[in-house]
Amino acid sequence: MSQFTPEIDPIESLRWFFRGLGDLPLVSDNARGEARAEEKSRQDSLNSLALEYKNCTACPLHIGRNQVLRGRGSAHASLFLALAPPSATEDLSGTPASSENAAGQLLEKMLLAIGVKMDSAYFANIVRCRPPRDRRPVAAEVDRCADYFTREVRIVAPNAILAFGEEAAQMLSRSDASIAHLRGRWHDHAGIP
Repeated sequence: MSQFTPEIDPIESLRWFFRGLGDLPLVSDNARGEARAEEKSRQDSLNSLALEYKNCTACPLHIGRNQVLRGRGSAHASLFLALAPPSATEDLSGTPASSENAAGQLLEKMLLAIGVKMDSAYFANIVRCRPPRDRRPVAAEVDRCADYFTREVRIVAPNAILAFGEEAAQMLSRSDASIAHLRGRWHDHAGIP
């Protein structure tokens, strides 16, 4: 369900959301141990998922890629960032949202502005192989990666998913509307806002 609320500043909404996460009660050593075990279980599931897709040839994008990009970040992140298709730098490094390029550095600054550190979020590209000449991926290519993306979301089980870029917003909202139309509206993917 989409809802437009122009009087709410999206950046302030994110600050409010993450401020609330900082007010969680202290936990016992036993609970910390259980949390570590859960983190390891989720990380093992993410590793298995990455191995399953490592040699993917489901769409033509595999032809020119260096590697299939896997997601990165905390396996128990509260915030899951859906990113645009991989850049050339990401394709070479195998790391989404790499701070080695200007886009990754800008993303880090944007997250810090709302109180989120890069290592406390999870990042995944909506398609895992770089499209030739950085063209926009076609719907069939995005659809081929949708299962991988959704399975990652379910493993991480974040509180919210944040789309970066028009392709990511369209994939998450299952819409071909422009970013101008999608901006300022709440959507959900796999039951997560």
